[in-house]
Amino acid sequence: MTTATRNATASQTYDHWNRHIQYLLGYLDGTLERHQQKAQADSSNWGYAADLNRTRDQLIDLVADLSGRSRESLKDSLYEHCP
Repeated sequence: MTTATRNATASQTYDHWNRHIQYLLGYLDGTLERHQQKAQADSSNWGYAADLNRTRDQLIDLVADLSGRSRESLKDSLYEHCP
């Protein structure tokens, strides 16, 4: 825990980490766009698809942690909404 979070309230710390997460989500969005461009330029390279599968799995874990839903429930939703 940093000094900044040690002396803050729970609400302030929550807001701090929320800003970090929002920044990282924006960064991820831009990174996905660049990754897609690279994948399109090298469309026979399975490594790009593997990158996305790994990232998807990590996101499932993150969303499951925050939402309280199970991994399986989230995966079912993905296949239902994004066949």
